Amino acid sequence: MDCTEDDVRALISAATQSMNQAKSDAEILIVGEHQPAADALRRMLDNFGYAISDVAHSLQDALAIAAERRPGVVVADLRGQHAIQRLAAFAKSLEAPLVYISSTPLKTLADDLDNVLHVGKPIEARDIKATIDRALFGEKPDSASRSSAA
Repeated sequence: MDCTEDDVRALISAATQSMNQAKSDAEILIVGEHQPAADALRRMLDNFGYAISDVAHSLQDALAIAAERRPGVVVADLRGQHAIQRLAAFAKSLEAPLVYISSTPLKTLADDLDNVLHVGKPIEARDIKATIDRALFGEKPDSASRSSAA
């Protein structure tokens, strides 16, 4: 296929526009028990151009909001194996990937978190953005993409 430099630029521009539209169309539910951290995460994701549906500060609130709003991605910073397993199961029932923020590697929590992508702490903006983009654009989490780094 013969492409000019202008053709390549036009293709890249169209792809970028398509990705930006997908980012603004898919609502993200943020779940964080620590309000200042959840608010900081919301500001970070707002700056990246993601649409935020809501911020929940407990697992119970997250389950209620997700059932009503049906987010495209759930981003959670929760403590406790039970909470993350319940949220992951619920996100799976919604067919929404879960991005889990934790210093605890996923493999230490459970082996059945198939719809979960992991971002280690401390959070780096580029890591959370890359992981949410992977979740939005269809990467199926598997053992290779589930980070074990803290």
